[in-house]
Amino acid sequence: MSAGNLGIDAATILTDALDGVSPRVDPVIVAEAEQALVDLAEGSLDHPPLRADLVRGQAQLFVEAIDPDGTRPREELARRRRRFTIGPETRDGLIPVHGLLTLEIGASLTRLIDAHVRRVAFSGVPTPVSDPDTRPLDDSDALVSSVDDRTPAQRRHDTLADIISAATRVKDAPELAGAAPAITVTVTQTTLDSGHGVGSIDGLDTPISVDAIDKMIDSRGIQTVTMNPHRRILALGSVQRCFTSSQRRAITARDGGCVIPGCTTSAGWCEVHHVVPWRDGGQTHTDNGVLLCWGHHQNIDRGPWRLTMPNGIPHVRGPGHPEWTHTTKTRTGPPLTRTG
Repeated sequence: MSAGNLGIDAATILTDALDGVSPRVDPVIVAEAEQALVDLAEGSLDHPPLRADLVRGQAQLFVEAIDPDGTRPREELARRRRRFTIGPETRDGLIPVHGLLTLEIGASLTRLIDAHVRRVAFSGVPTPVSDPDTRPLDDSDALVSSVDDRTPAQRRHDTLADIISAATRVKDAPELAGAAPAITVTVTQTTLDSGHGVGSIDGLDTPISVDAIDKMIDSRGIQTVTMNPHRRILALGSVQRCFTSSQRRAITARDGGCVIPGCTTSAGWCEVHHVVPWRDGGQTHTDNGVLLCWGHHQNIDRGPWRLTMPNGIPHVRGPGHPEWTHTTKTRTGPPLTRTG
């Protein structure tokens, strides 16, 4: 460092790595490892200096070589420190999450989300990125389509929503108090009929719009609890308005995944959307249901995409598709052309 050949970041990485193993390893071996790592980090005539992230990788390799049993106590410490907490809602209507995941769980979650993050396949214009949450996932994300204006962090959130939605539909999902772990939303029938107003989620103080409630009903159904003005329960209705499992299987066979062009979300992670809204007379019928991922389901009523169902076949129109275009992704059957 005094000679200007090694940066403080690299030096800190090396000292931290070797200090962690020095109590258990022969000092001569530690000194030899230190010298070799410094030589790699500062560079030579044969190779340039290493970036800090590459120094960290090399240090880890050396530590594993000179202290092969050292990973066990580290992993045991990680297992003891693992945690995941869901905080109370904020005034902005968001719920914070915090935690530390073990390497295998964190890596699995990262790979799972990265594999399913949607990328819209239309050409766009370069979008400047400066905020860490808006930095592209990789070089291929540097062009952010004008169709999909979500940041990478927002797309990861929406992919997590897809994962949660899919997990609630598995056959052996655990029950809560003898029933599926569904959330309870309270809303008046007048609000649902008019399309204006708010409801509330059980256990939360922040109100939820009727539009959001409609999206939830689309994918999870509604069970009516009739009360009098004094909150006495008068009647409990059966689940309605939700597409049945048989209908969902048929729609899955037809659509093959989210019907929005360029979206790669698989069918098992999608929700079923009423093309003609329920309150506008739309039926819970396969001719009126299409598969949408959580992110596109939330925004379908605001554009830029539009849906129609001629002869029970989903067609979309939007950026890059000025004409109504059949876009289902099933691998069976002949391709269908634009319908104008």
